Amino acid sequence: LYVKRFEQETNLHAWCVLDQSGSMAYGADDHLSKFDYASVVAASLGFLLLSQQDALGLVTFSNGVREIIPTRSGMGHMAHICNALERVRPAEETSLEAGLRQLSERTRRRGIVMVFTDFFGALDEAFAVLRQLVSRGHHVIAFQVLDGDELRFPFDEMTLFEGLESGDRLLAEPRLIRSTYMK
Repeated sequence: LYVKRFEQETNLHAWCVLDQSGSMAYGADDHLSKFDYASVVAASLGFLLLSQQDALGLVTFSNGVREIIPTRSGMGHMAHICNALERVRPAEETSLEAGLRQLSERTRRRGIVMVFTDFFGALDEAFAVLRQLVSRGHHVIAFQVLDGDELRFPFDEMTLFEGLESGDRLLAEPRLIRSTYMK
């Protein structure tokens, strides 16, 4: 009688996809910006993946892909990922759909796609591309990154709101618009 035992090793390919649009630059006083927070979470997850000998890649986008670091395994690759995250400065308008579409065209091997964004912009098109990634066998994990000010709207006095992507300005009385904003 023979017993045949083996252990199958698989290498996972994972992509961190970070929104570097202007809206991700927002951060309340003395807090991390949304982009900085997303970068820390992405780097932490990346560290875990690389320490398990899985492969990690990075995509940054705003109104299109800004940088792609191909998937590689090994802890030495973490320095490339962190250096890229340090160089990024959030700017421009959001086009989640454009960034995801370019990633979708480049990824042949199934894996995990982790998307870090505030989900501002045209969501119907973005979700269509996310569904396309899932239909191709990818596991998609979406992280919506919001600042506490966006969730609580703590403004009480007349405030000049400035769009981080458009540059538009709006002087408003927060108490009059709070209920509509919170909906």
